[in-house]
Amino acid sequence: MHSREDKITFESFLKRSWPTLLFGALVCVGISFFLFELVLNGGFQSINAVVVNAVEELHPPANRRLLDGVIVDTEKVNNIVFASMIDNSPDAWPLSGPAEANLVIEAPVEGGITRLMVVFDGGTELDTIGPVRSARPYFVEWADALSAVYAHVGGSPTALDQIKKIEDFRDLNEFGHPLRFTRSPKRFMPHNAFTSAEDLQLFSQIREWTTSDFTSWVYLNETDQPMKGELATSSTHDEIRIPYGGPWSVKWTYDTETDSYLRYQGTAVQKDIDGSEVYAKNVVVMLTSATVVDEVGRLNLRTTGQGRAILFHDGARYDGSWSRDAGEWIRFTDENGNDLVFTAGKTWISVVTSESMMPK
Repeated sequence: MHSREDKITFESFLKRSWPTLLFGALVCVGISFFLFELVLNGGFQSINAVVVNAVEELHPPANRRLLDGVIVDTEKVNNIVFASMIDNSPDAWPLSGPAEANLVIEAPVEGGITRLMVVFDGGTELDTIGPVRSARPYFVEWADALSAVYAHVGGSPTALDQIKKIEDFRDLNEFGHPLRFTRSPKRFMPHNAFTSAEDLQLFSQIREWTTSDFTSWVYLNETDQPMKGELATSSTHDEIRIPYGGPWSVKWTYDTETDSYLRYQGTAVQKDIDGSEVYAKNVVVMLTSATVVDEVGRLNLRTTGQGRAILFHDGARYDGSWSRDAGEWIRFTDENGNDLVFTAGKTWISVVTSESMMPK
């Protein structure tokens, strides 16, 4: 039984605290009605969406960028891709762009010279890309396979005719769009045309091109790092030589500290005009056939079908094949038809036309 003193104390408590208790009761009733209303109107879904959005802002969904396998926010996975022809004659050196590109394709043109197609993710920031040179049909086909905006200054008759025939080709020719290019007074023609990431972005925005879709390569996950080299033809391959001839002959040396390959052209380390050295995470050498198509000596390289290929990454060599159907991106596979696995990051593809030029 409660004593009289307990009863008096409780009554005193009620007299002193009834405003607070009443307010608390009203709050509880209000919350109950609010929650009931939410259930009737699906409000919990709205609250959940707010929470999810807040979490995603702190930790946005991530995935691999199609172009190079680098982890990015989901909305950037298939960013617009920019591709530009780059002069590679000694009169054009040093170049602007190879050190910063996400992908580079190197292939011979007339006279034993190689030319480069530097490929960038649409979000890149680069003030100068060049010197920009003319199109060739095989580069046109590779650019089309990437759904890339293709910057060039004119082109061979075959290449220009091909561009006209490809439906929805994303063409940026200086001859038709001179405002998207500049001519440097410090260089002499035809080695003085340059473009920029901003020019490429503006051109794409006007045409409402925002994405590029193609089948990406397979990339090594971080959890697979201990497995590096298990499927390699050679697990210790620290130097790659590609004998294009003269000043265009190439050597790559593997740097264990960065897990990257440093590029030499001729006898010197290749550097961009700003002094940046040219590195690549993956180096690919692919063999195809070539035919001379005119009296100038211009070439046409086969880009479809299949051929031999070698992939290098992380100091290891992987022998395999390349294959491509018209309109599709290049696929690289091993002898069993499985996709060769790349390391996320920059890839440099050197295309050769003779078995003797393949790395030993």
